[in-house]
Amino acid sequence: MPSVAQSKILKSKLHIVTMEVFYTPSVRDSDVLTIAQEIEILKSDLLADQNIHLPVSQSSFFKNCHFKITAGADHYGLAVENENGEDVICQCSIPYAVIKPILSDYLKICDSYKSALKEGGQARLESIDMGRRGLHNDAADQLISMLKPAMEIDFMTARHLFALLSTIHRSS
Repeated sequence: MPSVAQSKILKSKLHIVTMEVFYTPSVRDSDVLTIAQEIEILKSDLLADQNIHLPVSQSSFFKNCHFKITAGADHYGLAVENENGEDVICQCSIPYAVIKPILSDYLKICDSYKSALKEGGQARLESIDMGRRGLHNDAADQLISMLKPAMEIDFMTARHLFALLSTIHRSS
């Protein structure tokens, strides 16, 4: 059994087997289905490529877990629960004020990309896409830093999580 000092260092990899996303869509009715489908795809990507670690003291009895994302009034709530969703193992909050600027910039770039697709111009598409990927990477790094006190996630997991958060943000 690790000591208290060791539990801050030792990490236990989780296996997230289910995920729920709670949000209130406020977009046009025609877009709600598209966004719901996109969220399901992003959830599948996140479940497939997950790499989430918690301190051993928090996760030593739980290997198969449930991940919950909630869009609150002023934050995104993330919670890792036992497989039945009965006990919260870990939870953290991402304030909108902290992540909103990068989300807004990312969504503007995505809109620019969609416009450029209609207008054509391969060079313009490539430059917009490079900017989008760079911003996506920056957002992933920011998420890794913000979540570090509660959980550790790798770069690809952070990218998937940011994509999911941006879709939720776009819908509300």
